[in-house]
Amino acid sequence: MGETDSKRLFSGKLIYVLDDDPDSLFLAQRTLQSIGCDRIRSFGDSVDFLTQLKAGRLQSPDLFLFDVMMPGFDGPTVARVVREDPRHQDAGIVFLTSQTREQSLEECFAAGAQDFLNKPLSRAELFCRLRNLFRLQDLNRGLAQRNEELTITSITDRLTGVYNRAYLDQRLLEEFGKCRRYGHTLAFLMLDIDQFKQVNDTHGHQAGDEVLAGLGHLLREMLRTSDLVARYGGEEFSLILAGSGDARARETAERIRRAVLAAMLCPSVPTLHITASLGVAVCTEDVSGADELVRRADAALYQAKKSGRDRTVVWTATSP
Repeated sequence: MGETDSKRLFSGKLIYVLDDDPDSLFLAQRTLQSIGCDRIRSFGDSVDFLTQLKAGRLQSPDLFLFDVMMPGFDGPTVARVVREDPRHQDAGIVFLTSQTREQSLEECFAAGAQDFLNKPLSRAELFCRLRNLFRLQDLNRGLAQRNEELTITSITDRLTGVYNRAYLDQRLLEEFGKCRRYGHTLAFLMLDIDQFKQVNDTHGHQAGDEVLAGLGHLLREMLRTSDLVARYGGEEFSLILAGSGDARARETAERIRRAVLAAMLCPSVPTLHITASLGVAVCTEDVSGADELVRRADAALYQAKKSGRDRTVVWTATSP
């Protein structure tokens, strides 16, 4: 990577420079600009800087450049505050100093520094050090993004875009535990597409897949961020409604049923109308575990199908 390409790497990077010496601060800014840095904010008072940082008035930068010795708070103290704030975990920290004592170096790196630059700043050294720091930073961010994408893929049903069965089972156990420990309300819904086999037999499996994908999208759009929808298997979907009692669970199920009835879930076959049956179970004191909650919702779903489909049934003590 040549110097021109490296300057492109520096462009757009937000850098905060903190130094109580106005001449050093000016020189640092000018040197940074000379290598292509175009988003620089300078601060001359460590107390004011930390006040703004803690108040959330400063956007998280790509890099902090801190003088070591300053009145108020020295560089390592400021760096420790930065590293304790999750918002700035990915930002680089480089110290500027005219000192070369090993004790000072150790203290700076212990406070979270990635590098150390001597004053007066050398343009060539600054260029090379920041180029390496930003390269590594970009690589780490790319790796973190890929890991996040892999995690999402591992818990998502590929066709429908909702969560998969394994993740559903894990989250239901977690939510049931919260229900028991903290007395939270919890409802579990089972949804089944009515006569789905006929869709595949009449219009083909591609149309069936279109219906499943459309329903997954519809459910994701309708639910709160605190709710969870997953593909239970085949044409069955499950929903975890944390913080929902009987009334809200019933209302949510009916709202979903009506939305399915009104939606065009298969654009390639616009005349195809889909209905769904839903079974609802609410976590009460007599529910022995998460499996029992699922069994009750499934029994209620069976009653909805048996009673004529396109309806919601809430499990009660008289249910089979």
